[in-house]
Amino acid sequence: MAEHAALENLVVLDLCRVIAGPFCGAMLADLGATVIKIEMPGKGDDARSYAPYINGESLLFQSEPQQIRNNAGYETGSGERGTA
Repeated sequence: MAEHAALENLVVLDLCRVIAGPFCGAMLADLGATVIKIEMPGKGDDARSYAPYINGESLLFQSEPQQIRNNAGYETGSGERGTA
């Protein structure tokens, strides 16, 4: 029998930004929800600009969940991050 994630049939629209909101989105995604993150057009999440940087990208932003899709239209776990 296949195991199912607790929230696998739930779609979450994440309008949060910076730390607490995206962390909550990460927990929902870890439980199986499809999380779609909407970022501010032209700017993106504020966490994109927080130091320290690794390979030109904010370490804080890199720590956000890998399975969340953003409004650029692809999953952030692909090795790339979309820009708003």
